[in-house]
Amino acid sequence: MNDPKVRLDDHGVPQGTVLETWLTPLQVCERVPAWTPDYLAQLRFRGTGPRFAKPSPRKVLYAISAIDEFLKASERTSTRQVS
Repeated sequence: MNDPKVRLDDHGVPQGTVLETWLTPLQVCERVPAWTPDYLAQLRFRGTGPRFAKPSPRKVLYAISAIDEFLKASERTSTRQVS
């Protein structure tokens, strides 16, 4: 970032940047009790779950906003509604 107008904070992050909070699959399951780590793994494999990041080959992280968006998209007003 070479823009002289961008001010960085003490950690080198541009001021005003909103940093995302990331959760492990286990932490996601604590937030959404109906989910298990195995269920999340199935969703990742099928490509039907919330967005996720893989910062390393063995590490999976979910942004809280991605979990919230996924849950919001699955809201229903009747059990007759198709997913």
